[in-house]
Amino acid sequence: MDFILFSVRVKMNSAKY
Repeated sequence: MDFILFSVRVKMNSAKY
């Protein structure tokens, strides 16, 4: 489980909104 990847994805989602 890559926590970093998850964090990046969440950051990207946050930036999208």
